Amino acid sequence: MAISKYKKKRAETFKYEYGFSVIFFTGIIATMVFTGFFALYITELNPSFLNELLPVGEKNYDLKPGMTLFGLASMGITTSLTFSLLYMQWFKSSRNIKVVKEQK
Repeated sequence: MAISKYKKKRAETFKYEYGFSVIFFTGIIATMVFTGFFALYITELNPSFLNELLPVGEKNYDLKPGMTLFGLASMGITTSLTFSLLYMQWFKSSRNIKVVKEQK
C-alpha cells in the first residue's frame, strides 16, 4: 500500500532505489512496532508465553526474552529486505521499447 501510494504521488520521478527504500523502511517500522508489542506481551501481559511457545517434547530449552526478541527482529528485517526486492519487480518502470502501431 505504501509503495503504490508513493508511486502515484511521484509517478514522473519514481526510481527503483526510492521504491525499494519505501518498502524496506515500511517493513522495518512494522517490525519495530510488532517487536515492541511482543516484548510487552511476553514480559508483562503473559510471562508464561515463552514456555508455551515450544512444542511439548522440547522442554530442554531455556528461552530468554532478549534472544527471542532478537530473533523476531532479525527475521522481520530479512523479510522486509526480501519483500522489497520482490515487490519492486512489480512496481518498477519497464524499460522495454514500446511499439506503436500505425493507424490506417
